[in-house]
Amino acid sequence: MHPTRYLRITFALLLSVHGLASGAPLTPADEAELRLADDVAKTVESIRGWKFKQTVKKGMYSEAELRGFIEKRLVEEYPEKELRDNEAFLRTIGALPESTSLRQTLIDVLMSQIGGFYDPPSKTFYMVKREGTEYGQLVDRILIAHELTHALDDQQVSLDSLMSSRDRSQDGEFVIGALVEGSATEVMTRYVTQAQFSGEMKADDLQKLMKSEEERSRVFLEAPRYFQSLLANYTCGMFFLLQGQLGALLGGTSTVNAGKNFLKAVHDPPRSSEQILHPDKYWNADTRDEPVLIDEASAEGLFKSAGYSVTHENTAGEVLAAILTTPTDEKLDPMAAALPTYWTNPAAEGWGGDRFFLLDSEKGSPRAVWITLWDTADDRTQFETTYASIFGQRLTRASIGTRGVAYLYGFSNDQSSALAKKLSGGALHFTRAGKRWDPKR
Repeated sequence: MHPTRYLRITFALLLSVHGLASGAPLTPADEAELRLADDVAKTVESIRGWKFKQTVKKGMYSEAELRGFIEKRLVEEYPEKELRDNEAFLRTIGALPESTSLRQTLIDVLMSQIGGFYDPPSKTFYMVKREGTEYGQLVDRILIAHELTHALDDQQVSLDSLMSSRDRSQDGEFVIGALVEGSATEVMTRYVTQAQFSGEMKADDLQKLMKSEEERSRVFLEAPRYFQSLLANYTCGMFFLLQGQLGALLGGTSTVNAGKNFLKAVHDPPRSSEQILHPDKYWNADTRDEPVLIDEASAEGLFKSAGYSVTHENTAGEVLAAILTTPTDEKLDPMAAALPTYWTNPAAEGWGGDRFFLLDSEKGSPRAVWITLWDTADDRTQFETTYASIFGQRLTRASIGTRGVAYLYGFSNDQSSALAKKLSGGALHFTRAGKRWDPKR
């Protein structure tokens, strides 16, 4: 599970949550704050170049209501078995420490970062009211610009339908989250840029604000890198929709239109986080790089012949491959995280495809196999070497041609040897863009 369908986090201080919300009674001060949205909506329309088809409803949400909603939504969206399987996936490959609870850490991170949310089912924008905390009108306007962009996008394409139809793998969740959050971040960034040029915002205002938010962001900054990668949805998604041209944010002669690109990508979604991280691998037809897919029937047949059944499948993608090959003690650099290059590295950039299989033997003892595929033999070697050095445990591997390697977790030596022989024996079938892909080339 990558928590981006209903639960999304914005850079340093702002978070959006999708889902049905009742809202708290409004005080006169609350109503005055929400009236900011009417003015911000006009600027959002001007920046994006679209008009709102309907006025967006507004409301206020309390912290207590929000915590209850997050806990309830997690149970609804990710039933116990699915959450348990996802936790096993992340823990097995090394993305989630043994002592870390996926559910509780996610709740803690989100509660530490909440600012506001747009709710697609009720078509309502909610501000989150924190007792004893006042962001100031400028920060509220920035948050509102982000959330109203979601509302504007939702009036063009159903965000709820978009996120409901996504691939529920780690990589699939990231792709859809990047499209939705990248769109809103692009408009929000233009809003901030306009505020700076107009003199409404001084050059160091955001730096001062981020410094003041350091204590409240402590939970997020100290969380494992997997949770911090929620930031990548925003920064990498914006970069993708700008086709890699960050200079387009300043206007000038650029012909890049993030809104139009959002609509194109919604109707023809990217197939991997690799395409999000490297926009040219999606937008340029000559260099489009589709992921290598593992034939499910051949994989299930191979595992069945060895006495195992598949109980859960997942895809890590380049973003998670990069997390796994980043030193665990490396602290998040919020400023560097604004660029997509921060969310990948040389060990992950040669990613070609992958698939994780959680298995259950007849005795009920869980086992797992993670099959990874790479663009070149050198790419495979670089990932293998780096992953092994960081994983910190002896890894059982099985070569698949020269461009593939499978990792086996939880097996005895005899079981590993038998399964490794099958994995290396050519029983698995692969395709890329509908054509056969040979791991030996």
